[in-house]
Amino acid sequence: MSKGQIITLAFVTVLFCVANVKEGIGQSIFGAILGFAITYGVIYWINKRKSITPEQKAKIQQEKTQKLKQKQQLKQEKAQVKLELQKAKLKEKELEVQRKTLKREERKKAKAESVKVKEYATPPSQPVQSQPSLVCPHCGSTNIQPLGQHKKGFSVGKAVGGTILTGGVGALAGFAGKKTKQTDFVCMNCGKQFKR
Repeated sequence: MSKGQIITLAFVTVLFCVANVKEGIGQSIFGAILGFAITYGVIYWINKRKSITPEQKAKIQQEKTQKLKQKQQLKQEKAQVKLELQKAKLKEKELEVQRKTLKREERKKAKAESVKVKEYATPPSQPVQSQPSLVCPHCGSTNIQPLGQHKKGFSVGKAVGGTILTGGVGALAGFAGKKTKQTDFVCMNCGKQFKR
């Protein structure tokens, strides 16, 4: 260290010590130590920079460039590996899609074959001919139309019961027809009516 550097070190140490006197003796000593450490570090760094020869500077610069090249090369290798992994994943996905389409086609073929087997195994169904359940009893025609439900005529029991319960109005209850299960039909060929 030069004489000027030593004086600077002492001055800064005293300055830090005096600046912290107001806060107590402990803070003053801590300030002096802190000032000394900071100033000594700065002076040491300046002296070290001055003592480096041009050959050493070139060597340091060369080491830095070499490290930088290694980092770039490592980044390129990582990018290349990542690209290869993406290609491999893409190929796997393509293969999976192909497998799924093949399975789908195989299922369709198997289903079509099973349908063919079922068609050959079962005898062809005969068309069902709708046989009319009604035939005209006079001419034997099947051209028949319904007329409606058959009703019985006057009911004496209803008339007597209605008259007793309600008076004269109840006699009209006898005319309320009673539906039976028979239906009237008419033959469209011969025009005859019949019950079924």
